[in-house]
Amino acid sequence: KSNTAYALDAQQTIDEEGRSRIELYADHAVKVAAAIRALGIKYLAADAYYSKVKFVSAIIPTGLHIVGKLRKDANLQWLYEGTYKGSGRPRKYDGKVDFDTDVHRFDYVGALNEKTEVYTKIVHAKFLKRPIRVVMLKSIKDDKEGHALLYSTDTKLDAMTLVAYYKSRFQIEFLFRDAKQHVGLT
Repeated sequence: KSNTAYALDAQQTIDEEGRSRIELYADHAVKVAAAIRALGIKYLAADAYYSKVKFVSAIIPTGLHIVGKLRKDANLQWLYEGTYKGSGRPRKYDGKVDFDTDVHRFDYVGALNEKTEVYTKIVHAKFLKRPIRVVMLKSIKDDKEGHALLYSTDTKLDAMTLVAYYKSRFQIEFLFRDAKQHVGLT
């Protein structure tokens, strides 16, 4: 609510044989999840590094959701919205999302500013093995179009709220700076 980062817990990462860093980070997040939820927090804002199935799958059972960023070429699939034809297994997906040609399939939400439009849709993320809400920020800079992709594991989260939560993620950089400058951590 205050758009400010506060330190809740810190732990030194010590490499373990047979475990990746992302697994160690997920273990730490799971350890503090109850304390985070006790503060009334439901969302973890994380950068693109944490958009991995090992991290997301560990966090979801704690009752928290992830708000993060995706690569511009993220492997996403449209969810099939047609009717069942009556034979065989019901169709789940309707092809791969192409962010350059499939803008019409997204729901237009509004403008973030005069150069950035906001679009959203619930799609399937193959790499996370789950449906997610994707928000595409489509912008024009120097006559060139580009896009950034934000996401949430909470498919009911409003697109503009998702954008606001992700923007607040930058506040943690001040904690990192202070830890390095004043405490001597690296």
